[in-house]
Order: sequence, then structure tokens, then C-alpha cells
Amino acid sequence: MEVRSVQSLPLRRPVVLKNSNTLRDAARAMQHNEVGCVLISDQHGVLKGVMTDRDLAMALGSERVRSSSRLSQATEMPPIYV
Repeated sequence: MEVRSVQSLPLRRPVVLKNSNTLRDAARAMQHNEVGCVLISDQHGVLKGVMTDRDLAMALGSERVRSSSRLSQATEMPPIYV
């Protein structure tokens, strides 16, 4: 197994969507950017949540939201970050 340092990993710009975007928008952004999560911000650019591909699948699978639902309806708690 090859051992790599964190510094050698390729960096990508984070994908940020507004909380007014839909779950469908999040799925398309993840697919287009080949990432497993998107950051969610409010209209002022303040981080309000993180939507992972698993969060998306669980939300749609539970039928508590639809693909046309806003991200603000599907995120339950503010993220903890430093």
C-alpha cells in the first residue's frame, strides 16, 4: 500500500450551494464536480450546513423531503467547524 502525506493530496475548491437550492441541485453539483458533499451557505455566505451524498440518499429514501425541496428543509443542525 502506498503511503501519502496529506500535503501530497490534490486539493479541490469546495462546492458551495445556497440553502435555497434544491436537493436535485445538490445531487447534480456532486455529480458534476465528482464530490461526495456540498457546503450549504445562507444568502450572506455564512456556512449553515453540509450535505453529503449519504444525507441526500437518506433524506430521499425516507420520503420526508422531495428532490424539489430546499436544502434548508433537509439539513437539521448547524455544522461544527473551526
